[in-house]
This record gives sequence, C-alpha cells and structure tokens, in this order.
Amino acid sequence: AIQKMIRLEVKRAELNRRISAQQMRNTFILRLIKQELTEDELVSRMGFKTKISLKRYYQYLQ
Repeated sequence: AIQKMIRLEVKRAELNRRISAQQMRNTFILRLIKQELTEDELVSRMGFKTKISLKRYYQYLQ
C-alpha cells in the first residue's frame, strides 16, 4: 500500500525514477546521522532494538 502511494506521487511529480519506501527510510536515517543525533536518539526514533542496526549506515558514510 505504501509503495503504491509512493509510485503514484512519483508519477504525479513527473519524476523519471523509481523510489521505494526503503530508499526513503535509508535517506532519512543518513540525514539524521549527518545532523549528529546520538546513536541512542537514532535507535529510539527509528524503533531499532539495538545500535547494531545502525552499523551499516555509519559504514556507508565512511
């Protein structure tokens, strides 16, 4: 359902690319990291159970 809504909005905006909910989530997390939120704040805000979930985002930014 979410992906369909995204697809319709991308079409309405006349963007020539595919955008997924996962891409939007990843972008949001990376932007929060760049804003220097603490790991605890990120875990809480994103609903992660552990900080391990953030590891790949920090690795990506290095």
